[in-house]
Amino acid sequence: MAGALGNLRNLQQEFNRISRLSGQLKEVDVTGIAPMQGSATVTMMMRPDVVTARDDVEEILSNAPERIGDFFVVPKTPISPGSARMIKY
Repeated sequence: MAGALGNLRNLQQEFNRISRLSGQLKEVDVTGIAPMQGSATVTMMMRPDVVTARDDVEEILSNAPERIGDFFVVPKTPISPGSARMIKY
């Protein structure tokens, strides 16, 4: 229970700090400063959806440090116990 009260006190202090900072922002004089343009007001540029390259398995797997057939060999990690896993491209 003492830990929960400590967490509540910490949250209260943090909230009070944020509240003071937001109060300080209200005091800033922004007269004559144009608002920033946000993403909601910008029209996204579009490009044609055209295939420019094909997936070349040999080219892609040529960068793999180790492979078996059309698979990347992924080294053993602490999260995946056991032997190396293979990921098919």
